[in-house]
Amino acid sequence: MLEPLSQRPSRRYLLQLATTNLQSFFNEITQTGRPWAVCDQPIILTVASGQSEYVLPVGDDWGRPLDVTTYDPSNPSFIERQISFFELADQKMNWDAPRNAQTYLDSAGHTAQRMSFYKKGFANDTYVSVWPVPQGSSQYRVIYSLGNWASEMSLDDSPLLTQHHALLTIKTALDALPGSAWFEVEQDNRLRRNELESSFKGRLPIHMDQFRKFVRNVTQPRMTDRIVYAID
Repeated sequence: MLEPLSQRPSRRYLLQLATTNLQSFFNEITQTGRPWAVCDQPIILTVASGQSEYVLPVGDDWGRPLDVTTYDPSNPSFIERQISFFELADQKMNWDAPRNAQTYLDSAGHTAQRMSFYKKGFANDTYVSVWPVPQGSSQYRVIYSLGNWASEMSLDDSPLLTQHHALLTIKTALDALPGSAWFEVEQDNRLRRNELESSFKGRLPIHMDQFRKFVRNVTQPRMTDRIVYAID
């Protein structure tokens, strides 16, 4: 930004812009369908007989569920089974069995076939609904991706997108231009802002394109499509 005057913009303002942009890029990566940053420890969900809804012991870092499996720590040879995710409104769709059906009952008492994850009202608590309603006690292991990250990071944390720092820097500098100043005369400041804005907007698409290709490569095995001809 060509060394603006002290506090024009302030470091606090730059930090707010940087963390906001970082969270935005982080959100874009986590929406690719593959985990970018996952929880340190899976959640062990213990269900009880007759209760279908539970509050998960997670805070602001909950993003979205990635995998739920049956869990039995007392049996080293236990064969895990994956549990399907459903939207809460679709959880009971095409369910032609009693609400307390004991299908897929194994040695550890796992009966769940569907789970739904959701929030209530404007609270930050994360809930899970287990279907059919458990008829005994059993445990499930829940792995989830991280959601909110930037708002809790400290100055000692390093952004996850280290190879794309130029994109983060240019986008933050562009956002900070309205609060920047270099001279005592405001007309001179407007000229400098226009010059830098033109420069940043010229460089931003290059770095953004690199970032888009990086995100696409995370979710696709190759960057090109192959046309295959087949005879019925």
